[in-house]
Amino acid sequence: MNKGLYIEENKNNQRILLIDDNFQMSENISITYDQFDGMMFLSENGDLVERQFLNLNPLTESISYLKPFFCNPKIADSFLLKYAADGQTTNIDDSIVITKIDDVKDRIKELNIEIKHDEEIKGEREILISIFRFFLSRGAIPDAVLQEGSILGYCVYIYEFCMRKNLFSLQTVLLIYREYFKNRYLQHTNIIDVTQYCKYCNHTHIIYTEICPKCGSCDIELNNMMHHYPCANISEETSYMVKGDLICPKCQKHLHHIGVDYDRPAGIYNCGNCNASFSRSDMRGTCVSCRKILSLEELRVYKIYALKFSALGKEKVARWKIYQSDEDISVSAGLLSINSFIQYLSNDIEIYNLSNTNKGLTTIRVQGVPTTIVRELSKFIFDNIANAHCTFKNNFIYILLSYTNEESINSYAKLLDEYVKAMDIEGYIGVDYSNYVTTITTDDYLKKIF
Repeated sequence: MNKGLYIEENKNNQRILLIDDNFQMSENISITYDQFDGMMFLSENGDLVERQFLNLNPLTESISYLKPFFCNPKIADSFLLKYAADGQTTNIDDSIVITKIDDVKDRIKELNIEIKHDEEIKGEREILISIFRFFLSRGAIPDAVLQEGSILGYCVYIYEFCMRKNLFSLQTVLLIYREYFKNRYLQHTNIIDVTQYCKYCNHTHIIYTEICPKCGSCDIELNNMMHHYPCANISEETSYMVKGDLICPKCQKHLHHIGVDYDRPAGIYNCGNCNASFSRSDMRGTCVSCRKILSLEELRVYKIYALKFSALGKEKVARWKIYQSDEDISVSAGLLSINSFIQYLSNDIEIYNLSNTNKGLTTIRVQGVPTTIVRELSKFIFDNIANAHCTFKNNFIYILLSYTNEESINSYAKLLDEYVKAMDIEGYIGVDYSNYVTTITTDDYLKKIF
């Protein structure tokens, strides 16, 4: 067995894989999935545990997929894995270890959650959906908690850890949530909080500042006003202050009781930059992360909900291939239904809008292709073009690709052109080679295609 890894049985005959400070992932792991029931990271060094976890975790690694894991409670509170773990203990006979292992095993069996040992889990969507399956095996989706340093201010610990390790992005989380609510896989139970986040970098670390509505300066000061009932004088509170007493500057009478002699109406702001006076200030936000200044209208609103799986969601998440749409047709040929194709296109547009990056989206219309060669042509696209999706409708093949540079698109165009010539079907193909790269601007792009 690998150095730093050893298996011990607890009093309930559960086999626990113990991982100590000597485990450094310097060699391939020799243990198999069936040799242990749960994992325990013994180190007090949070950085080391994070490195060990990335190489031996229940989210992406087949040998430990969905296995309960436990961390040393002495790890510093700043390490997210301490709270993402199924428990904090180094005692293999601890009741939390015994109970959690039995519960997870029973739930996997009851819900028929698929465990695969021969498929690598990679890509943002697969990893995120794998976490959903992890939650399903634990019986619930954890509530988001307020966390310093979290992108959205609130976090589910295992999400936050994976995002900080660049296993997937916040954009992917938002897209999958949107998709799952649309398909009724997820349900809201109650709202936890509402946050606002920067449209440029998606962070909620915003400094809010009151500013002058005329010149935009933050050099403003609120002056409280006072209203003297008998003489109807309204002026700044400072004008009433005379050696510790309140004396009306108009009639010189003393003021004794608020609500009887006077009241305090709304204050007046004065701007030290342009000398304007106004009753209501404007507000701006400054993003601490990207340092961009935004109006309140430019901030995005994100509602933090407590979530649960629907009955349909439990059934779907338990399936290994949930990340492929139920509407997919002729998958062996690489074809999608038109609805699935539109969903992929919508997701790419949403990613662009969320990330605000220069993302290229290309949809190529291939006209007049005989049905007999549709499968062959689409299979070539799927086998040779990374991340390609296509659909066939009304004698057109629509091909969707997402790339970040024009060079990749041009390489694709050349490859497709050569294959079309080799198939001797040029007479059936109508492709506008002058319009391979399209920059996404709005959802109206859908109308240009269909």
